[in-house]
Amino acid sequence: MSKILSEHNPSPMKLEVMGVEDWPLETIPAGTTTQQHLQTEVFYILSGEVRLSEEDGEPVLLGAEDLVTIMPGQNCRWEVLEALSRHFQIG
Repeated sequence: MSKILSEHNPSPMKLEVMGVEDWPLETIPAGTTTQQHLQTEVFYILSGEVRLSEEDGEPVLLGAEDLVTIMPGQNCRWEVLEALSRHFQIG
């Protein structure tokens, strides 16, 4: 079972209830990195494109209007194809 969950184009009500617009805003330049996620990370992509891969997992292509949850304990490869602008919350 994938530890990367995504939902494309969640309802505005869901985003409001989650408080997404109040989360920090981050821009990630194009490039590749590997991150260990020790806590749950939730983010909403405003623009850009990223290919996320779990260790031993299939890559997931994500872009604008995707709401993404990465479960704790994951080592993920981030291949940012187009600079990513996102609201995010960790923990």
